Amino acid sequence: MRKLFTLFLLGCAAATANAQYQVQNGGFEEWETVSYQPPSGEAKTGEEPVHWNSFLTGTGNLKIVAGANQLEKVEEPRPGSEGQYSAKLFARDVMFGIYAQGNLTTGCINMGSMSATNANGNYNYTNVEDDDFNQTFTGMPDAMHIWVKFNCTTEAYPYGKVNTILHTNGYYQDPYGNESSITAKVVAKAEKLDIQHSAEWQELTI
Repeated sequence: MRKLFTLFLLGCAAATANAQYQVQNGGFEEWETVSYQPPSGEAKTGEEPVHWNSFLTGTGNLKIVAGANQLEKVEEPRPGSEGQYSAKLFARDVMFGIYAQGNLTTGCINMGSMSATNANGNYNYTNVEDDDFNQTFTGMPDAMHIWVKFNCTTEAYPYGKVNTILHTNGYYQDPYGNESSITAKVVAKAEKLDIQHSAEWQELTI
């Protein structure tokens, strides 16, 4: 059976009653070509939104098998958008029926375990030493506003997920994993873990 998980993302903003704070390239209009050269074989190439990262720019000792493109630039803007593009994430069978879910982050993805629930091996993290793997953010928002479209054809991944964490300067990872490595403190968090399957765009305020 073919198993698909696709999530379209467009328009990411944190909002308050008085102001809106935008993440960089939150509408996914700017893209760049990235590549990963495994120890043997051909390079794996794809596009990622500027200021955002997926598997090709990730780290970890399992990148050799998991570091493939699972992200596409698509000409499918959300309703009312003046932009042209959105980001399409999809799942991929890495090996022997083990699926890597689509992942897009302003930080960096680590691929270190064949178990999807191993928070010490598989996580997103902030690298404050590299501007490509973090986004400086000033403001105290009380909500996050996004547009998504989620397509699911398997019960294994019935929901889409979006998660945003604001933290102080330092190292932070999600899921939390080994607490001894965390140096940053969480300021605020907004997440939705049960985005429903829909053929139409969904406007969410979290």
